Amino acid sequence: MPMNDQLPHEKSQQQTTDQKEEELLLSQKRLKAVKELGLLATSSPNLDVVLQRILKGTTEAAGASVGMIFLKDPKSRLFKWGASLGLSEEFVADFRNKNIRHGEGLTGIIAQTGEPIYIQEDSSHDPRIARQIVANEKFNSFIGVPLYAGDEIIGVMNILTRKPEILREQEISLIAAIGAHVGSAILNAQLFKQLQEAESTLKAEQNFMETLINALSDTFFVFEADTGRARRWNKIFNKISGYTDQEIASNKAPDFYYSAEEKNKAAAVIDLLKRHGKASVELSLISKDRQQIPFEYSAALVQNPLDAQPLIIAIGRDLTERQKMEQELLKAQKLESIAILAGGIAHDFNNLLTGILGNISLAGRLANQDKKLHRYLTNAKKASCRAQDLTQQLLTFSKGGMPVRKSVDLPCIIKETTDFLLHGSNIACRFLLPDDLWSAEVDEGQISQVFQNLLLNATQAMPEGGQITITANNFLTSPDCNLPLQEGHYILISVGDQGCGVSVEHISKIFDPYFTTKQQGSGLGLATCYSIVKNHNGHISVESESGTGTTFHIYLPAATKKQKCKKSSSPEKLEKMNKKILIMDDEKDIRDVASFMLQEIGCDVALAHDGCEAINQYRHALERAQPFDAVIMDLTIPGGMGGKEAVEELLRIDPDTRVIASSGYSNDPVMANFSQYGFKGCLGKPYTFTRLVKTLQDIFT
Repeated sequence: MPMNDQLPHEKSQQQTTDQKEEELLLSQKRLKAVKELGLLATSSPNLDVVLQRILKGTTEAAGASVGMIFLKDPKSRLFKWGASLGLSEEFVADFRNKNIRHGEGLTGIIAQTGEPIYIQEDSSHDPRIARQIVANEKFNSFIGVPLYAGDEIIGVMNILTRKPEILREQEISLIAAIGAHVGSAILNAQLFKQLQEAESTLKAEQNFMETLINALSDTFFVFEADTGRARRWNKIFNKISGYTDQEIASNKAPDFYYSAEEKNKAAAVIDLLKRHGKASVELSLISKDRQQIPFEYSAALVQNPLDAQPLIIAIGRDLTERQKMEQELLKAQKLESIAILAGGIAHDFNNLLTGILGNISLAGRLANQDKKLHRYLTNAKKASCRAQDLTQQLLTFSKGGMPVRKSVDLPCIIKETTDFLLHGSNIACRFLLPDDLWSAEVDEGQISQVFQNLLLNATQAMPEGGQITITANNFLTSPDCNLPLQEGHYILISVGDQGCGVSVEHISKIFDPYFTTKQQGSGLGLATCYSIVKNHNGHISVESESGTGTTFHIYLPAATKKQKCKKSSSPEKLEKMNKKILIMDDEKDIRDVASFMLQEIGCDVALAHDGCEAINQYRHALERAQPFDAVIMDLTIPGGMGGKEAVEELLRIDPDTRVIASSGYSNDPVMANFSQYGFKGCLGKPYTFTRLVKTLQDIFT
């Protein structure tokens, strides 16, 4: 019998054997595919790579063309788009930003039940599909399986075919087996991704904290409380201390950075920190170039959770600029402390000088023919003028002194003052004054006095002769210029000499009232400069070392318009004035000498001792139709009405009255802004015959 001619029962047995062998081979193939795919999926920690490998391996093993995976979000417990294969961008975009809830569409049903769903053909028209875009894709066979990691569903994988592809039972079984074994690989990749994100967030936070620490304007320093070893510091600490990172890391804090005395203070603070946890202290840090920098530290003791090491965090603020400002304030307070006394003395002295100068002026007019007598009177007048300069310096300190500001050309003032003071001396002056220098908004007389005092100081520092250099530049303030000035435009003038210089111990006192190192010095010159510049909202500073000369730097507010230099003119020729003048002053000597001077030029003079008497006389003169042409009024009358109050009443009586303010406080605010108070002019005491007459001429022209 031929071999192929099998009996029916033998043929049936053979078919059964072949079927079992085929099933065995299929089972082995499935196990091999699952094993290979599992190894492939776990060969990379990258979640996107794992998902793509799972989809590619599954579709190739099953003979499908499309795959997609949805993953469960740990926080919301909803399913989000994970990966896809063989789908259009439009399809993916529709799903990418949407969440799938349990029971929503085929994927949501699989997630809810934990059971696979198989649709053999034309799955695009299944009524369980939730989105129209799925139907538009015209899928054929579909199988969706849950992805398990242990007992928890972490995702859903859908494998689909397009017509005419059809998934058979063995492919379905293969996909289900793959789905049951790749969940752990996905979970591991998810955990790795979360770890990477956590590390990235931690690194970003560390970088941000590093940026914050380095952005501090104060120093930030962390060191071990027991060993002093530095742990952390910011760039500001490097910059201020001058030490490199390597040097700081190898130095022991705080011992390395402080003097012996300061070390003891630092050790006491560390003990305090260990007991109470917080402390504040002022210490002077010694920089790499051996400079002592004052610091105010706020410190706290903390425990390092990694090694239980107690750490000290110290935030240090550089007090250099604050101490400079405190010194400036102290100087201002010193000036304030003598203001009332100086002003009172100067006022009384000016009243006396008014009588002296007035009488000398009158005597000089009568002694023109006697040359010897005229010479003596001229010398007396010069001595009185020098005394007047001294009272002017005292008045600079008076409380409420206001400069009479106007736009002036500084080079003119500087050159005129220099020519006057250095004429005939053994000192030369070098000028570096640019043509485009801004004008200054200053009181011309007071600023001239500043330059006089600085030049006098320079000449006294060079008794054997030498050179003074005066430079000027336009200066625009900035937030980081570290000067006590408001932002704006200034003129910087520097006056430097080649003298003996100022020692370190004296430099901080150089602007103090009555401080001097010169045998013939009064101690008022530089203090006067400081006060004048300060009252102009400017600033003056000095730099000097013994044996190297001294340079003063003056910052003055700039004006908006450029002024042309005007040469000083000689006084106008005095002429007779047939005017009726009322003089009010509480000092009889001043009333008398002013009356004599005005009578010399033909004036009819009446006298009053206070404001009330002056008002009564003025009112009676009006009633008699014999009005006064002008009134000269003293501003300060002890125990009575002064000129400031009296002028208001006079203007009510006669709005056209001409009143001149006079005061021994020549920098009184009323004197600086006399027109605002109703006066037509001002006459500071002491005054000469020429100045009195010139002031009257000005109000009548």
